Amino acid sequence: MSTLRERNRQEKWRRIREAAAALFSEHGFAGTTTRAIAQRAEVGVGTVYLYAKTKEDLLLRLFVESIGAAIEEGFSTLPRGPVIDQLLHVYGRIFAFYARDFALARVLVREMTFGEMDQEANQQLAVSFNQRIASLLADAAQHCELRPDLPVQTAASNAFAAYLMALIAWLRGYVDAEGRDAMLRSALELQLEGLAPRE
Repeated sequence: MSTLRERNRQEKWRRIREAAAALFSEHGFAGTTTRAIAQRAEVGVGTVYLYAKTKEDLLLRLFVESIGAAIEEGFSTLPRGPVIDQLLHVYGRIFAFYARDFALARVLVREMTFGEMDQEANQQLAVSFNQRIASLLADAAQHCELRPDLPVQTAASNAFAAYLMALIAWLRGYVDAEGRDAMLRSALELQLEGLAPRE
């Protein structure tokens, strides 16, 4: 019986998630109401609130679940070789995730970066991701690709800033995907050059 209840719960969440993603893409975050999400998902408004307390919570949950899968894919399929190739691989998986629904990507990034999201939950995701990037950089330092006294947390934050700059430029239409990738590679190369072992 509990299995059937859990399946029903998962099915409702799937419908709510898909409805919210579609409406956020079509009308933007501000132009989408919880009532419209409930109608499209064919559930009551109260049911939506069982899964997320606010529209902001719903967007955050949608973002964390979706981006989490892209991040896991990036780290679980890391190529061997220089750390720059590993960083570009991980960030490339995230770019691919955003490319699947460009309109929703613009909403997600704008609201996560500048909106009124639950900053604590958003920060937890950022800290966890930054730790994984820091581990890649620490490993590169251990293998003498980067200097041994590398401040890995700062270096990871700088790498993330380069990624975010390229992502926003792409989502705003300043560069196409090729320009985005070139911008990110150039920024990371410059940063890593400054972190190379000193002779």
